[in-house]
Amino acid sequence: HVERDYAREMIQKVEKIEKRFLEKLGTRFVWLADEWYTIAEASIPSKTHYEEFPQLEDGIGTIRLFLEDAKSASKKLPSSVPIPVNATLVTAEMPAATVQTFADRLNQIEGVSVNVCVVKNDFFGGDIHIAGLLTAQDILAQLKTFPDLKETIYLPEICLRDREVFLDDVTFEEARAQSGLDLRIVGNRPTDLAISLGLIQPSRSAAHSPSHWLIEAE
Repeated sequence: HVERDYAREMIQKVEKIEKRFLEKLGTRFVWLADEWYTIAEASIPSKTHYEEFPQLEDGIGTIRLFLEDAKSASKKLPSSVPIPVNATLVTAEMPAATVQTFADRLNQIEGVSVNVCVVKNDFFGGDIHIAGLLTAQDILAQLKTFPDLKETIYLPEICLRDREVFLDDVTFEEARAQSGLDLRIVGNRPTDLAISLGLIQPSRSAAHSPSHWLIEAE
């Protein structure tokens, strides 16, 4: 529990600094990376905490945005589906609990069976826990031993460059061919996943909304 306790101490220290900046400058000015809250097993700060999400490009606040989008998507989900939906979702260690929570919500729909394959990042030494740095070789190796692999496997687009190439220079098409699996790329938001699964209909705003922020690399 050493890491957890240290992370909790860090959160408390930064909260005090944020409070001083907020009083003097009208902004918190500094924010902790999302991983601090997952390590501390602490609640993710509210949307207002991140103000206008000024450090979104660095991945700060992405879990909060995921949770907000998941809440919105959940309101549109059906109670059942006419054709069974079976899928495995691929993610990294840091966002795993958050993705699992949304998977649990999807599994409340009659006819839907979704599970989550949490991929450890061996390629970069095992100390990298974000989805944006997953590689094809780690994903494929761990899918081979994943129990109850579903018919379709969804990979978040954040782990590919331009939706085409992984960080280990394996293309998406090469990964599909090597694995023999029905791999599919999906946008990074819960709404994107729900649309890809055929559970909700896309809207014009959803079609044009940015998705690069979700569980972004830090």
